[in-house]
Amino acid sequence: MSRFTHLLATLGFRRVVPGREEMTATALLADREFLVPNMVCEGCAEKIAGALTSMPGVREITSKVAKKRIRVRYEPGKVQEHQLKDALTKIGFTALDAPENT
Repeated sequence: MSRFTHLLATLGFRRVVPGREEMTATALLADREFLVPNMVCEGCAEKIAGALTSMPGVREITSKVAKKRIRVRYEPGKVQEHQLKDALTKIGFTALDAPENT
């Protein structure tokens, strides 16, 4: 990973998927945060982001490696929460419901 990419991730900038920036006014988005206990580095975060952003309906991924959390914004009409968790399981990560305010 480049130093620039690492800096952006550290500062909490989001990853935007080219071609998915535009959303129609009718697209409702869900915002879900997961605890990923076995996410230990920026490489893990990149692998997770790559797997999730390839799914139709996923709009944005934000990772907080130090807190072992990811935030996913997605269209519930195109992808369901259980599908997000299943995608993480397939690449070797555990996704748990993140407790609030931690």
